[in-house]
Amino acid sequence: DVSSVASFDARFFGANRAALLERLAEEFPDMFLVAVRGGRVHGYIVGNPSGDSCEIGPWVVEPDSPGVAGSLFHGLVAASGSRTIAFSGPSTNGALQGFVKRVRLEEVFRTRRMWYGRDAFSADPQGVWALAGLEKG
Repeated sequence: DVSSVASFDARFFGANRAALLERLAEEFPDMFLVAVRGGRVHGYIVGNPSGDSCEIGPWVVEPDSPGVAGSLFHGLVAASGSRTIAFSGPSTNGALQGFVKRVRLEEVFRTRRMWYGRDAFSADPQGVWALAGLEKG
């Protein structure tokens, strides 16, 4: 149910990304995992496997459900069979930073989110664990 995932996603990205999510669901149906509890989306993760590696993103989790993030991550890694994992996530998400340390991932580079004029998108980065890719957001 991509529409439910898109509604959930909009709370954290501040925009309707239904078209992106539809495309990702079509391109990577086996790597699009959704955590649902009580009929409500609590998180989702998408992976783009290629050879021995997998790029993760988007990865969005309800801030009060950090255990869901780990379950989605480990489920995706197992499903992809990849040995190398890559993703871009916000450094403002403290739960993500703790998770990265626990699973011994290493930071390779940093980016900066910028905008010109007024920031028209109210978003909650505490729910964002990974972007869909730097070119997609």
